[in-house]
Amino acid sequence: MGKDLPLPDGWAVLEALNLPVLLTDREGRILFVNPAFEAQTGYRREEVLGHNPRFLRSGVQGPDFYRVFWETILSGRPYRGTFYNRRKDGTLYAETKVVSPIRGEDGAVRFFVAVSLDTTLEQALALRMTETAQRDELTGLLNRRGFLVRGQDFLARALKEGRTVAVLVLDLVGFKGLNDRFGHAFGDRVLQGLGERLAGLDLGEALLGRMGGDEFALLLPVASPGEAEERAQKILHRLHGPLLIGKERIWVGATLGMALAPQDGRELLELLHKADLALYAARKRGVAVPLAFTPALMQEGTDWLPLWEALEEGRAALFFQPILAVNSGQVGDWEVFLRTPGPGSVWLSPFARGQVPPGPLAHRVDLYVVNALARGPRPPGRFWVNLFPSTLQAPHALQELAPALTPLAGRLVLEVNERSLLARTELPRLRDHLAHLRAGGAFIALDDFGTGHTPLGVLAHLPLDYVKLDRELLLGLGPASPGISLLRKLVELAHDLGARVVAEGVETPDQVQILRSLGVDYLQGFLLGEPRPAQVPVSS
Repeated sequence: MGKDLPLPDGWAVLEALNLPVLLTDREGRILFVNPAFEAQTGYRREEVLGHNPRFLRSGVQGPDFYRVFWETILSGRPYRGTFYNRRKDGTLYAETKVVSPIRGEDGAVRFFVAVSLDTTLEQALALRMTETAQRDELTGLLNRRGFLVRGQDFLARALKEGRTVAVLVLDLVGFKGLNDRFGHAFGDRVLQGLGERLAGLDLGEALLGRMGGDEFALLLPVASPGEAEERAQKILHRLHGPLLIGKERIWVGATLGMALAPQDGRELLELLHKADLALYAARKRGVAVPLAFTPALMQEGTDWLPLWEALEEGRAALFFQPILAVNSGQVGDWEVFLRTPGPGSVWLSPFARGQVPPGPLAHRVDLYVVNALARGPRPPGRFWVNLFPSTLQAPHALQELAPALTPLAGRLVLEVNERSLLARTELPRLRDHLAHLRAGGAFIALDDFGTGHTPLGVLAHLPLDYVKLDRELLLGLGPASPGISLLRKLVELAHDLGARVVAEGVETPDQVQILRSLGVDYLQGFLLGEPRPAQVPVSS
């Protein structure tokens, strides 16, 4: 069929090439294929000459893919990409193909030549590796990374079709108590049981994942907010009930928060944040029904939305407060504070003392701070960064944080808070997480030391490099203060544990002298310098 179609000079030499070669005219009619093409596709040359190669299409790639492909080569530019095609026998194969336009003497595109490399095995391996990386080993569900990657596409498609999507976040009631009573291996089996129970629900085309710990998330296309509430209630009802783990029969319950797209937003991270706020409120109120997000939830305690938006838009900034080394009298360390823009040119702390944002937002804050610190600008020295408890308790959050910590190895001190963390975290897991961070080049500091929240036996088993005395211990501290004796004992205890001591909240010269005499190693406070951006000279 194609023997009367003209070929450009010299193409006969490609007969012997071991890579599939395909030549078409500008309209896409096949003028030439070599034996390697025949071997790859199963089609004989006489079957394809004069035809458009679209008969190879498998349907895996849609019209948009081919539109971009044709726009590229018709403009005279080469195209390189992976095509998923189908052989004559119906089997699917992948090929990495370079399609180059060939111009005539008048400069116009006359022909297209495609040279291919069969990458079926490589693509299958890459797909298998991606699938493995996006799966939770414990439950077999999507992990947080997989849920976020697939979830945004899932959400975008549903919204493009004009559908409502319910974003559900749920966690187990009393899971920590089960861990404490039966151990982590038992807790893992509970999570596996819950994952199986969720996967066994008739959820239709929903997307399901485990976000970390005992928290799970679902994306559920629905026809209306009413249907979303009804289906969420059914899911919660199906999850409640007895679960047999080995010989132990336990009762499992869950708390559920919900946000709706597009009513509450169109971006997955924003919707998960709002669903998490609803979950937090449901847990706080002790309700056994799904709680939907409302704007009023943003006002419960602290309105976290401005912080979320500042992080997403890159408007949050780092401020640095000097930490003075007592022995040298020099500033070589800085505590890092996050600030967000306020009215006018004022920078404000997004946290009132003691307030902790919901888990996903806390993870986002920690990641933002460390990434911004690694990029700079920053003063020379070492940097002290507070980690939220939820970040340290969640392996997936630490995994996301790890790449950002690498450029700061040896110059980063991570602070964990005695008040909010140690009372809620199991010692073996905490110790492992701290040791992992330390092995990555970070130093570990225990903040708010001396509040009495942590048994001394626990402190002895933690890999601590520094302790920071709680600032309340310095309130009213003077030469005749009765608290000096307590401070002396705390400093001695910290040194006995192999940790150096930082006193924060230093406000008077008398306090400097007292703390120096007690053997405190570092001093921090407004007397020595307030937090400032890196570009502004800081007191030394």
